[in-house]
Amino acid sequence: MPNSPKWERPYWMPKQEKQKEPDHSNQKEYESSWWRKYRKNYIKNISRGLCEVEKALGKIYDVTLKKRDAYLDHIIRINAGGSLKDPRNHMLMRAYWHNKKRGLEGKKSILIETIKNKDGELIPKNRMDIIAVLTK
Repeated sequence: MPNSPKWERPYWMPKQEKQKEPDHSNQKEYESSWWRKYRKNYIKNISRGLCEVEKALGKIYDVTLKKRDAYLDHIIRINAGGSLKDPRNHMLMRAYWHNKKRGLEGKKSILIETIKNKDGELIPKNRMDIIAVLTK
């Protein structure tokens, strides 16, 4: 069986840049028993299982009905100095809003105005600002 020639990029075709690997440096925190318990408590008792973005828009969307549709999001990314454990930096979102936010963060890592908490970590000055950014 004949071998086909190896493909070579023509000189006039631009080289493709390698995609950046996602930063998973905080993965251990998300696998900890503390985070799993906290997340379960937040969904059940604080947000009552409702997407906080949809709730602010006057709609009801229960994220617990669909598997893998509940994201307890850090409003200010941990990699950008956001607080891991401060509840003021958390918001329950359905997948649609979480993915939209992640796409926007790719362009600009901090989307809203921040302040520092007592531990010197960043938290949103006003949690509702992120909803305004997402619904533009």
